Amino acid sequence: MKRLCLFFVLILLGSGCTSYRALKHFNKSEAYSQAVKYSKKIDILEKNEIKTMFYVTFMNKVLEEYNDKNYNFVIAIYSENESIFDYKITLNSNNYISLVEMNNNDKIFDNISLKNKWAKKYYISFKKENDIKKLKFNFLYQKVLNKSVSFID
Repeated sequence: MKRLCLFFVLILLGSGCTSYRALKHFNKSEAYSQAVKYSKKIDILEKNEIKTMFYVTFMNKVLEEYNDKNYNFVIAIYSENESIFDYKITLNSNNYISLVEMNNNDKIFDNISLKNKWAKKYYISFKKENDIKKLKFNFLYQKVLNKSVSFID
């Protein structure tokens, strides 16, 4: 019993000396850490089963090169039956100005945690609005289903 208690005390003491950055042990860059922080996932459910998955990363906060005159996102969609064009996508009720399909080998994926090979990936941009800090990214499906995620600029 003493050995067991001593073992737990040593584990407790050892865990107090760990680094505060969880991704340190995965040898990932600071950009990768930012991408994890500024990524959100949305599941579209039908009869309690996942019908479509969206994964959204706010690229303006990941690397400085993406922080230009637009709000830039990478979206991945995985669905058996739908495409991104089946959804009306808005940011703070504004339509996107650019939507470009990407391939899995694009260099942008070196810095973000999106590794789903079966998902379709897109780079989407919205015009920046002055004095807007809260960004509401919205997916509307057939005027019935409405899902959103929020980011802080």
